[in-house]
Amino acid sequence: PTRRSSDLSTRVEVLGVVIDSFLMRVFIPQDKRQALLRLLPPLLDASRPPFLVGHLLTVVGKVNSLFHAIPHVHIFCRSLQACLQKPQGVEWRAFKQRSLHLPAEFVQQDGPDLLQEILTNRGKPIRHTASSVTLTTDAGPYAAAGFVGPSPESLPSSPPAECQTVWYHHFSPAEQAQTSSNWRELTAVEGALLAFEEKILTAEREPRSGALFVQTRLDNMTAISYLFKEGGRVAPLNDIARRIFRWCRPRDVHLLRPTYVPSKEMEADAPSRWRVQHDYFLSNDALERLCRRSEERRVGKECRSRW
Repeated sequence: PTRRSSDLSTRVEVLGVVIDSFLMRVFIPQDKRQALLRLLPPLLDASRPPFLVGHLLTVVGKVNSLFHAIPHVHIFCRSLQACLQKPQGVEWRAFKQRSLHLPAEFVQQDGPDLLQEILTNRGKPIRHTASSVTLTTDAGPYAAAGFVGPSPESLPSSPPAECQTVWYHHFSPAEQAQTSSNWRELTAVEGALLAFEEKILTAEREPRSGALFVQTRLDNMTAISYLFKEGGRVAPLNDIARRIFRWCRPRDVHLLRPTYVPSKEMEADAPSRWRVQHDYFLSNDALERLCRRSEERRVGKECRSRW
C-alpha cells in the first residue's frame, strides 16, 4: 500500500522507506532492495577487475540513502569512502573514470555483513527518547572506568580486587603511550560494554521492535561525535567505533545520541583516576650497561632502588 491507499495497513512507504507502525521499524522497499542485490554481489567477487569510481559512488549513494532502514549503515560505507577521496586538482569527471581496487576489509567483512542485512531486511527500529540502559564511562591518563545505571552510592578510594558495580581497567604501558584522550574515552566505552554485556542484554527491550536502546554518558565531545556518526576519519578512533557497532549489530543493540556530562559532574571521574602501584626493577643487563658507562664502577642496591 502507498500513502494514498485506502486499504488498512500498518505499513506505509514514505520518503523512500517503508515504515511499520506496529513493529516500530523502518524497512527497505522491495524495489530498492532488488537494486542493491544486483549491485553488491559483483563488488564482493575477488576475481573481478578493478571497479570504476563512478560505479562505487553509485553504490555508496544508494546505501547511504537508506540509513533510516539499515542498522549502522555508516560503518559499512566508511571502508568504501576511504578509497574514494578525490585527489586535489582532479576534476570529478576524470576521477569517475578511474579504476580502483576495493579495500580488503570491505570485501572480507563489511561487504558480506551489508549484503546479509539487505537479504534479511530486518529493519531499523525507530529510536525513542527513553532508553533501556544508561552507560556512564570516563577515562584518565592511567585508567578507565564505567558503570551501568545510576551512580553507585559509595566508591572505594582505590581499585578493589573485585567490584560488581564499577568496571575498572588500568592501561598498560603501551596503552598509556596513546597520548590521545579521545582514544582512551572510546576504549572506555568499548570495555564497559564488554564488561557489562550480561547486565545490558538482560535489560527490558522495546516491546514492539524488540530492540535495546543504550544511552551513553561521556565528557569528551570527539568520542560523542564518533559514536553518534558511527565512526570518523581518524583511523585508530574509527577502528574502536567499528568494534563497538559490530558488537551491537548482532545483538540488536542501538546506541542513542550520547549525552555530554561536564567533567566536574562526571561520576566516573574518580574511579578513572585510580592508580595501580607497580614495582619496577632494573634488569641485570641494564645494570651492567650502566656500570660500564658510569665513571663510578661501583653501583649497588642503592642505585637499583633509586631507579
